[in-house]
Amino acid sequence: MEENLVCNVEENMSRLGSDVRSAREELQKVYLELEQERCAAATAAKEAMAMITRLQEEKSSVLMEARQYRYACEERESHTQEAISLLKQVLLNKEDELISLQNHIRAYQRMLLRTDHMSSEQEQERSVSLNVEDQDNRDG
Repeated sequence: MEENLVCNVEENMSRLGSDVRSAREELQKVYLELEQERCAAATAAKEAMAMITRLQEEKSSVLMEARQYRYACEERESHTQEAISLLKQVLLNKEDELISLQNHIRAYQRMLLRTDHMSSEQEQERSVSLNVEDQDNRDG
């Protein structure tokens, strides 16, 4: 009986040793799987950080480009407004010049009308005097 008991104990110890080894192997597999998951998570985190960094750089670049474009548009608008202002001034000057020239034309037209009127009166007087001389020459 004692031998049986010793045999049973030895068998139990052998079985327990085998169970411990299996448990350690399973634990080793779990640790290995856990390490692989950690590495995969670290890689994913690095990739995510790289993508975030790239997106931030792109955003900064786009913002800088937008600021430069806005500045160029503001400069162009300012230049255009100056050009419009200058053109308005030129137009006003030309309108003033046109009014002045129109006034000169009217003045010259009045002078010509007076001159024509005076020439016409002189011709009438000359015509009347020639008629009177002709009449006198015929009478005389």
